[in-house]
Amino acid sequence: MNIDVLQKFSRRFYSSEPYPNFQIENCLPQKIYETLSSEYELFENFFKNDSAYNQNNVRLQISADEFFKLKIFNKSMWHDFILYHTSKEFLEKIIDIFYNDLKIYYPNLSFEKKDLANCGLRNNDNNLKKNFVLDCQPGINTKVIAKKSVRGAHVDNPHELIGGLFYLKNINDNSGGDLNIYKAKNKIYFHQKAEVYKTQNIELYKTIRYQSNNVFFFVNSPISIHSVTNRDKTEFMRRLTNIIVERYIDGYNFKLPRQKNILRKIFEYLYK
Repeated sequence: MNIDVLQKFSRRFYSSEPYPNFQIENCLPQKIYETLSSEYELFENFFKNDSAYNQNNVRLQISADEFFKLKIFNKSMWHDFILYHTSKEFLEKIIDIFYNDLKIYYPNLSFEKKDLANCGLRNNDNNLKKNFVLDCQPGINTKVIAKKSVRGAHVDNPHELIGGLFYLKNINDNSGGDLNIYKAKNKIYFHQKAEVYKTQNIELYKTIRYQSNNVFFFVNSPISIHSVTNRDKTEFMRRLTNIIVERYIDGYNFKLPRQKNILRKIFEYLYK
């Protein structure tokens, strides 16, 4: 049983523009995918206990650390899927794919096998002890009551080195929710969590379709800007699993240039 979403990877899928990324369509054998898709009801039922479940198009997810503590998932194929995609074997494989670009984006970090050996599951015990931590988080975007994007143009958590999205779209869901990839036209500043301050400074580079059995990976950085397109009113959940590699041991892997408030600028000038 090969549950590795990278099993069909080819170099022809890879691009370094506008930042390192690749997409694999039909990444898993059909029977494997169909089992994972049918078992996703386990997560949809689990999320019904969340107070945000009935809110409009919000993200709910479960970490691998929490997943392994719950007996309700033990006999599912998802147990093996998450176990593999948080393993040293998977880490070595995804690092090997991105290796050359990772050395460019993170020249002060070492991605040799001896460094990768010190890895583990992302949790409070491992985050500050391991060189690399992994997570695999099944999640949903809740039903759409009023047309909305779950998140505009942004970059991911600066602790994240590699991000991945595995899509499990319901074949009857036509509500939208594609992933837009952007290229910077001018200097980019950020505000709030990690949102682009002025979106007129970015331009759409390509769109990754939200479709069944589709996986997309990228190197996270200050230029790794992406967003989710609007979803139309629907009862369907947007089903996706987040696969990430992070590093906490040295603090943030990069800093985001922030747009300062004009009043703060004046205050700093007057009282410097």
